[in-house]
Amino acid sequence: MPQDLLKNNSQLLYLQAKQKFEVAKKKFEDGSIKTETSLIQSVFQAFQDFFVSMGRPMMIPRYAIQDGPPWSEDYNNMMLEIKHDLELLFQEINVLSEALYTDFNYNMVQYNMITNEYNQILDKLKNLELVATNLTDNGKIVFCRNDFLNQNQIDFQRIVDKPVHIDHGMVSLPNKNAQNTATDAQVTIIVGNKTYQDFIIGSESNGFPGNNHEITVTPDGTMTGSDYLYQFIGAKNNHSSYGAVLDGNANTWFEYEMVNIRDLDKSAVAKNLGLDFQVYGSQTITWASEPTDNKLKLHMQVLLPEPKQINKINLNMYTPPNVGARPAIIKNIMISDGKSELQSIMPKDKKDDDYSFTFSPRLAKIISFEFEQPYKYFCDIGHIYYEQKKEITNTSAYVFDAISKNHTGSNLPRVDGPLMGLQDIGVEVKLANSSVEAYYPLQDAESMPNALEDVLNNLTENLNSENIDIGIERFEGWRYCIGIRDIEIWSCEYLESAEMITMPYYFDKPLDKISLSVDEMIPEDFYSNLTEKYQYLSYYISIDDGATWYPITPLERQSVSNVKDIPPKVYTIQQVSSENQQMTQQIGYIESTYPVYSVRLRATFNRPDDDVHKYASPILKSYTIKAYLKTDNDAGAPSSQRTHDIENDVNTTDMPYFSPVSKN
Repeated sequence: MPQDLLKNNSQLLYLQAKQKFEVAKKKFEDGSIKTETSLIQSVFQAFQDFFVSMGRPMMIPRYAIQDGPPWSEDYNNMMLEIKHDLELLFQEINVLSEALYTDFNYNMVQYNMITNEYNQILDKLKNLELVATNLTDNGKIVFCRNDFLNQNQIDFQRIVDKPVHIDHGMVSLPNKNAQNTATDAQVTIIVGNKTYQDFIIGSESNGFPGNNHEITVTPDGTMTGSDYLYQFIGAKNNHSSYGAVLDGNANTWFEYEMVNIRDLDKSAVAKNLGLDFQVYGSQTITWASEPTDNKLKLHMQVLLPEPKQINKINLNMYTPPNVGARPAIIKNIMISDGKSELQSIMPKDKKDDDYSFTFSPRLAKIISFEFEQPYKYFCDIGHIYYEQKKEITNTSAYVFDAISKNHTGSNLPRVDGPLMGLQDIGVEVKLANSSVEAYYPLQDAESMPNALEDVLNNLTENLNSENIDIGIERFEGWRYCIGIRDIEIWSCEYLESAEMITMPYYFDKPLDKISLSVDEMIPEDFYSNLTEKYQYLSYYISIDDGATWYPITPLERQSVSNVKDIPPKVYTIQQVSSENQQMTQQIGYIESTYPVYSVRLRATFNRPDDDVHKYASPILKSYTIKAYLKTDNDAGAPSSQRTHDIENDVNTTDMPYFSPVSKN
């Protein structure tokens, strides 16, 4: 890690020391110090003053004498010292802001590097999984796969046409024009069915916005360190502003939570006080409970200013930096043009860790997102409490109690006090027809965050008795959290064609047979039958480093009856003695005069050449090349039997021989 990048550039101590010596220098220059002994004493005094007040304000309070007038010299000296302190603070704030900016950028670079390394390790792990599940074949099968977690296996230098676009593990036609329509949108939270007493806890959203209760615990900074300081993580920003999901800023995010503590702590320590949000007047709602079915749910709805064609949605999730914390699961995404009913765009094979979705273009005005978090993590929960002050009848006894901490915590009676309100976490509350209604207002990307330190200050100011103290205590608890950094709703126009060529895959033994498996999606409005469907995404293999390309049909594709010239699903590599030897007429054969030790894959992407289909593209999510290598036992095995092994019992009809295609 480069030390200069994370260097502490603070000059506070240096400037304070410099100021102390400037005072001694000024006294020497104006004649106040006339002897060498006095100069040395002044320098040593400056040393002593610096080390005694190091890191503290330089201003020395000078109080007016009782019953006497204040001295103007004392007043002027204090004002001058205040001026120096403020100058130092402003300089230090600038240094800290630059350091924070630099450190944030550095951490984002490190985050991207770690993410790339993680994807590479995950890529290798999936290769190992393929090998581990096929050990019964005695190592004869080799799998070459790509889930497009990175672009390392794509040979861009060999691509003659326009290269494909790879994003979030999906390969598509390159973008001609792309616009994130979410930046001008508004967002709200849909509660769903609820009872009168639940206010904002419903069937579709059953938590609270923000990080309102998690705390950090640090020593109090004293020499003994016998006590602790509790600080709410959301003191400066509790991330309750759900408009942050639209701003496109990686440094902002929205959190949605439900927290709980042990029932014993609620009753024995907290006395069942201070565990609610205030809704209106005496009406409250508890924040310390379990979500329904132990699953936190959130339904967010994004409203675009006007209907637009969209075809891609990316969600960048936020996961708290706690052990056991996990990103939320996207259960459903639904789209409506504002006139028709919401329709889901989720694929049938959707996984819990999918956060990017490409689909056929839809006219969208309303986009609904349903999230779910079944996992909780353990953390420190802060509880705001109120207690009756100890009545002092014996001063010496009170001092002893203060030293032994007997005047705080559970030794003083708990009392009711002001509660944090739903308005403090971004919820609107209004009184309509003598009933209380709580709802989530529309927010945009410019919505301001909420700070818990402001809430605490208001609670302290609202105490209506001088005999009541406010405090924060720590409980061991747990938290369900749904965190979202950004929601991107893309309207992408695609080019008409593109291609992808892989790096060569090498084998330690000659290649015998080869097949291809893919995870692909071709928009339904591209075709009216299977013959038209498969022309928009075609695959080729090459055994001579791209000199010739042989079309191949993925194993997953349905067979088309009464159609000629369909590429085979399995190729057999047959070695011949010379190029002049007559080529076999058997199906799916590639003849070579030398043993084959490598293969490349090529895929071509196309769409109908019209404006109607400019928002749609075929999608390739992954491919797996399944290669059978020649062994000593293959000589006696029938070719048809080995072909059947590769196809894994895929029921296919006999395919005609397909001549190689030369690529200029």
